[in-house]
Amino acid sequence: MFPPRSHICPPRLLPPTGGQVTSSVEDELMHGTNTGTTSRWISSLLTGIPAISFGTLPIFARLAYAAGATPTTVLLLRFALAALIMVGVMRVRSIPFPRGPALLGLVLMGGVGYVG
Repeated sequence: MFPPRSHICPPRLLPPTGGQVTSSVEDELMHGTNTGTTSRWISSLLTGIPAISFGTLPIFARLAYAAGATPTTVLLLRFALAALIMVGVMRVRSIPFPRGPALLGLVLMGGVGYVG
């Protein structure tokens, strides 16, 4: 039905296959092992939830502005909520916080790329 993964992604770009996979969902997402409906549902959810969230931003921004919020307040709350969710996911999955050059790169992408 679908071409083999090696035709989609050159071998040098494939994720490493060694190591322990913590769940079958991660295995499906990282290695494409399941061609059934489960991975399609997961893909749909992982695509649909951000799309719906991004689409509702103007609606909530308009409601916030009507209630007297400033653009700075709306952006502060938006990024604070995103940061809380990200930190929660990182803690649950035991992902370490970036340090050194990786942290600097992320700060520059956010500060210069988004705001600049």
